[in-house]
Amino acid sequence: MEEFKRKIISYITLGESVTLVGLSGMGKSRLVREIAAIKIKNHNFYFFDTNNLENDSLETFKKHLETLFKILSILPENIKKLTSKTKITLIIDTIDDLIQSPDHKKIFSFLKSLRDRNPLRISYIFTANQPLNSEYISKLDDLYEIASEHIEYIPLLSEVDFIKEVKEDSKKHGFNVKDEDIKKIITQSGKIPALKKACVLAFRDGKSTDYSKNEKIKAQIEEIIKCLSEDQARRLSECAKGETPEKLEDLINLNLVNEKGKVESQILLKYLLELKNEALTLSENELLNILLENNGKIVTKDEIIERVYPEAKNKVGVSDSSISQLVYRLRNKVKGKYKIEAIHGRGFKIPG
Repeated sequence: MEEFKRKIISYITLGESVTLVGLSGMGKSRLVREIAAIKIKNHNFYFFDTNNLENDSLETFKKHLETLFKILSILPENIKKLTSKTKITLIIDTIDDLIQSPDHKKIFSFLKSLRDRNPLRISYIFTANQPLNSEYISKLDDLYEIASEHIEYIPLLSEVDFIKEVKEDSKKHGFNVKDEDIKKIITQSGKIPALKKACVLAFRDGKSTDYSKNEKIKAQIEEIIKCLSEDQARRLSECAKGETPEKLEDLINLNLVNEKGKVESQILLKYLLELKNEALTLSENELLNILLENNGKIVTKDEIIERVYPEAKNKVGVSDSSISQLVYRLRNKVKGKYKIEAIHGRGFKIPG
């Protein structure tokens, strides 16, 4: 991982930007904070946790930046042009959360103009749940060119470093993990950071690492799965069954399977194999109802949001991947009873 950090530092010291790709639970936030802690002469980092910004307007976002630059004594009055020799890297964690802001295109345009006015002086580290595909291009608009200067997938730790982290985490939580339990954590988590942490806590508390008996572990798995497209989820399910899907590269890069297409996390594997046997959640049940009520007609994304996510403040706030994942889970659970068809660019239906 140290070599990976050095690669990222080499980009930003040249004034270039980079997007770090990793699903929820893969350690994006921890990694960028560790990078920001590295001392570089005449270089400052500022970390934006976009969970706190997703409903902000462009003006509120600018105020965050103005406060930052005044603290760093970089700008006397405004943020149009940097006036010192100091370079700055803004870390946007995650770009997926910022997209949920109703003003996201204006914010992205502003970030691009800020970089354009200060070439080689301002750089960005973005984190994203997925590689910057066509869906991101339309949402990032002018900022896409900068965000895609370098795209790097976050790697898993080596086994040596993973064991070291497990021991450090266990000490932080007030106990010493046994060597035999470390081996179990490696097998159960597949070295996925969020599952590692949940497993460590399970061993501390004497709880099971079976997702069906441990709500924290189940929640972590669902956060990971939620980030996948419907196609990725389908192919991952095929891997869990021992099948070989037509495409593996993205699943490998996202640390979900190894180079042979094997799901290494036993927790994730069990979840995927048993998914269809679970009872429907409230959201899944509501989706099934609206599909059945429309009797073979196409149900659009907006119609699904209004029915399944009535609390959403705006339709932009519910991502396409969230809808796709909901459909994927429902499709697996009702397989053999109902057939759910995806109509590209339009929505979903159960044939009448």
